[in-house]
Amino acid sequence: MKYYFDCRFSVVTKGRFVKFIKYLFEHYDQFCKEVIGDDFENSVYRRSLYPTAEYEYYVFRRHRAFDYQQARRRGSAYVVKPLPSFSAFELSFKKPVIDAELSSMRLFIMGMDNILMSSSIVHDHKGMCFKEHGNNRELFDDAVMEAISERYPLLLRCRKLDDFLDFRTYNKLREPVELRPVYVFIFRLIREMKLDFKYGEISRKVFGNIMSELNRIWLEHQVKEILKSNSEEKFAEEMDEEDYEILLNEQERTAKRMDEKRMLDSMKIPQVVEAYVSVYEKLPANFPVEE
Repeated sequence: MKYYFDCRFSVVTKGRFVKFIKYLFEHYDQFCKEVIGDDFENSVYRRSLYPTAEYEYYVFRRHRAFDYQQARRRGSAYVVKPLPSFSAFELSFKKPVIDAELSSMRLFIMGMDNILMSSSIVHDHKGMCFKEHGNNRELFDDAVMEAISERYPLLLRCRKLDDFLDFRTYNKLREPVELRPVYVFIFRLIREMKLDFKYGEISRKVFGNIMSELNRIWLEHQVKEILKSNSEEKFAEEMDEEDYEILLNEQERTAKRMDEKRMLDSMKIPQVVEAYVSVYEKLPANFPVEE
């Protein structure tokens, strides 16, 4: 059966796909020792998967300013509550319960998911790729849970599939995740199986043209909304100057985010490609992305 998104490849059987996932899980203990280390709470991954008081305080102030601005735009009544100091906010901040076992497993699965289930392709020399025909994730999810239940059944106590795949809800990631060590570890296993990797991403040219136009329209709309109000002095009195700057900066960052990302992508190599190069000592097929 030809792969739906790239007819140059055919998909492996479900049995071979599941066997491949289980092979990766055979090396999970080694992954924890080499990549995570002995202390997850002090690792680089803790801040990405769990909230901190500093980050939540910033989000609180950003939402506070945005809600006020939206109320003014709609002409709705809105009373700005006094801004608590960070020290006061920190006292009310509920520290998260760190689940090192779950978090370590989640990072391992995240690395596999980003390599296998993205638009990239892991394949053998005969053109068989480890995908499903429609590129849905049901087979991957089922294979992951089967591997965990066989090798690490204690991890399933009071946990469900969503607990392990929480990383797919990206707004729950607190800071950018440094995944190069995770990718390197998985690519080493992939190479040991004599498999290769084809980088895949929508053409920056096509995607860039679409997003540039959408960003231009959105930014023009936001500027017009701000300029409609002639009471910026009153706004400054009711909101701290720093809050006002946070709001405007957030609007500007949102409008430019995609353009900046594309520019940075053209200047630096993605983490997954860097990891591939460190293992295979060559660039993956289709990188840079074909226009």
